[in-house]
Amino acid sequence: MLSKKMIERITNKLQFIVYFCHPFLSETALRSYARVAELVDALDSKSSDFGRVGSIPTSSTKSPYDCSFGDFSKYPYMFFVYAISSLCRNYIYVGMTDNLERRVQQHNDGKKKTTKPYLPYILLYSESIDNRIDARTREKYWKSGTGKRQLRQMRESLNK
Repeated sequence: MLSKKMIERITNKLQFIVYFCHPFLSETALRSYARVAELVDALDSKSSDFGRVGSIPTSSTKSPYDCSFGDFSKYPYMFFVYAISSLCRNYIYVGMTDNLERRVQQHNDGKKKTTKPYLPYILLYSESIDNRIDARTREKYWKSGTGKRQLRQMRESLNK
């Protein structure tokens, strides 16, 4: 497992490369940096289960490190940290995406393995963040005990 300091150094270097050096890097190099960023996210999560939802963006979720979308003027992407609540069970899911509407629809269509058993959902909370690293930090907060407690309180206030 990487230390917090090492993870911080890697993410800072990746951020510098993407935001300041991307015009000089090839598409292949930027894709490599994207994969490294995803692996660092996975190592930084509580478990190193690379297949779990939320730790590594799916191929449909754009990464600010991925240049396969062509136009560099789109940097940085806007990210959303969101929480959805099951309407039929006591379940709250927290995630991160670059397209909130599409992602909530994917959850409600049963396309995500983790949330499929708890259909349907309502959007409980969302916030927009201007970079992936800060979005990941906020996602981790909302997944923590304190964050989940606040989300449960929000859900209870909606039900009253």
